[in-house]
Amino acid sequence: MKHYSFSMIPIPPFSLELTAGYQTYFQGEVGADVFKGKVYYRLQELDGRLFLLSVRETGNVEVPQLEVTLNGEEFSESDAEQARRTVTHILATDIDLSQFYKLSSADPILTSFIKRFRGLHPPRMPTIFEGMIFAVAGQQISSTVARLIRTLIVKRYGSSIRLNEHVYYGFPSPQQILDTGINGLLEIKLSRRKAEYILGIASRAARGELELNIFKSLSDEEILETLDSLHGVGRWSAEWVLLRAMGRLNVFPAGDLALRATVSNYYFGGRKLSEEEARSFAERWSPFKTLATSYLFAGRRLSV
Repeated sequence: MKHYSFSMIPIPPFSLELTAGYQTYFQGEVGADVFKGKVYYRLQELDGRLFLLSVRETGNVEVPQLEVTLNGEEFSESDAEQARRTVTHILATDIDLSQFYKLSSADPILTSFIKRFRGLHPPRMPTIFEGMIFAVAGQQISSTVARLIRTLIVKRYGSSIRLNEHVYYGFPSPQQILDTGINGLLEIKLSRRKAEYILGIASRAARGELELNIFKSLSDEEILETLDSLHGVGRWSAEWVLLRAMGRLNVFPAGDLALRATVSNYYFGGRKLSEEEARSFAERWSPFKTLATSYLFAGRRLSV
């Protein structure tokens, strides 16, 4: 296996440990994302070829620098440029946190989280397809069960590569999902209805209808309306895709019970909030509701 390396400089402050840790729910490995030994790994496919990306931090939070290595059979300059774009997107290295930090200075809860998680950039899934599959798979079940099913989707149906005695899995392509059929998806404990939704999404993605560049010029609300119209994708799933796959910065998925509970615990003494109350409260974080959501969830996951 050949190797090719290059450096990247994220917009500071940036912490690979926090950003990649958040991507893996601070558990080391979730789905196709792996963070171990302070190195982030992601198996990607490009033009039918598999590349294992590894990202290592060589700078520090205030003066960040990343070393990115491609592991595969052959490389070209276009492959390296694609890898750079992929890392930029997944690890959100292009986001400037300074205005969000300034806005949050009047919020003692967020201020405490910013101090604890300084340099956390809100990571993204590399494709809308992956974001939608993860969102649908996680509908109306606990986060623990959702992570298990999402990991099964990757390890059962995705491509894989072995490096240094570890097997890395890539997220399955739309065609790989279609090839599993309804019975294959039922085997990993998805309900028949969710399996049908996922196959429908895979069919749309296979036809090229869910590419990021298609939605790039659309407003958040236009994207939500488009995604919400897809079979099996409601407002909650659409907002999570907008936040976690497209990386829009002003999204607050108020339909998420865990998010509402987090806001309730930190700001309302545990009082149960309606979706409308939570959405209205989150306006104080505009235009950085995505960043506030990420920092609140980081606190929840690490029980700060």
